[in-house]
Amino acid sequence: MDTLKNYQSTPSTFWQGRTTKDKNEYIYQTVACQNLVQIVSAPDPHGVAILGFECDSGIKRNHGRVGATLGPQVLRETLGKLSSQAHSKSYIHDFGNITCQDEQLEMAQTALAQAVHLLHEHAYLPILFGGGHEIAWGHYQGLSLAGKTNRLGIINFDAHFDLRPIPGDGIGTSGTPFKQIAQHCQQNSVPFSYFCLGIQNASNTPSLFATAKQLNVEYVLADAIHLHCDKDYYVKLDNFINAHEAIYLSICLDVFASAYAPGVSAPQSLGIYPWQAIPILRHIMQSGKVISIDIAELSPPHDQNDVTAMLAAHLVRELIILLSS
Repeated sequence: MDTLKNYQSTPSTFWQGRTTKDKNEYIYQTVACQNLVQIVSAPDPHGVAILGFECDSGIKRNHGRVGATLGPQVLRETLGKLSSQAHSKSYIHDFGNITCQDEQLEMAQTALAQAVHLLHEHAYLPILFGGGHEIAWGHYQGLSLAGKTNRLGIINFDAHFDLRPIPGDGIGTSGTPFKQIAQHCQQNSVPFSYFCLGIQNASNTPSLFATAKQLNVEYVLADAIHLHCDKDYYVKLDNFINAHEAIYLSICLDVFASAYAPGVSAPQSLGIYPWQAIPILRHIMQSGKVISIDIAELSPPHDQNDVTAMLAAHLVRELIILLSS
């Protein structure tokens, strides 16, 4: 398996926390470490699988603040300390990390795609921990390998469209993943269906808005979420969800205001608030159509008092509970 070049399993001793008399009080107690090399079919109907993507080469290419390669480890550490209140006894399966070696981003994305393919092939629902948002291109390639892209809708919480032009040499960045996906869809005669929530006017150039229009991207501005001036965005979101058989959900932490997410590549002073995003996330998850998730751009070296890591952990906990209910 080619993923071996970039694959590291998580040691069974990694997940630790407060000792309790009762089992499954904390999330660390509900995690089973697995190995992609010895993967078997999911032992429960939900089969939530964690897979890290230790990479920020795309951010570096995009001239952003590096540090997200440490995101998966810190997110695990923070998540494990939270209480577990899932409505089932299903375990979380930790399948380790795909690493990026020697700045070979494309190799790492190919390895990630193969890993995502394996997880879907064995009936797991992946929650990928980034890493930069270049995770999305590798993630989508894995969904394509697994035959999951027919009538697939992509919902992205992000301050940016991430539709930047792909350089002539074909080298992508953290700013190009959804443009790469759009290009792949065109080449394979598959519809490109993309809905972005939390877009910042000041962080996307007019040419990026033009690209979004050309590609029929649906989006909701952060201003609309803040000011409730676009009261029908839930209707737009429902129409989008209803038009697709499956949803790939991506969350870039820079969608949030920097007071809640300082530890990202591109902090947003006017980003949305967690309590604005969580009801929307719940609404999306309750559709029952989400088949794959990633959370990107946690950059621990730039975090303050683990604020961003804790936000990311709470979001993952919320997603796991929704998947297990």
